[in-house]
Amino acid sequence: MMCKIENLPFKTWELFVQDSCEKCKNLKKAILNTSIPGKIINASTNKGFLYAQQKNVFVTPLLILFDEQHNELFRLQSEEELLNLF
Repeated sequence: MMCKIENLPFKTWELFVQDSCEKCKNLKKAILNTSIPGKIINASTNKGFLYAQQKNVFVTPLLILFDEQHNELFRLQSEEELLNLF
């Protein structure tokens, strides 16, 4: 039995991507098809790269899922990993 993503414990997300990253497009599409709010950080920009470093993000794509208090719950690197949460 699959559960809806909205029933999972995370309430927001941050997705780190790069312009040249093909896998980023799939994960971006998957997370944007949910009703969970979040933001996309382009690590190809100076601002995005510096923020990624602060979050210890060194690969893309990387999706970080947070609870209501913005505590990190999961780090995922693919659409498949996201779908496995169901």
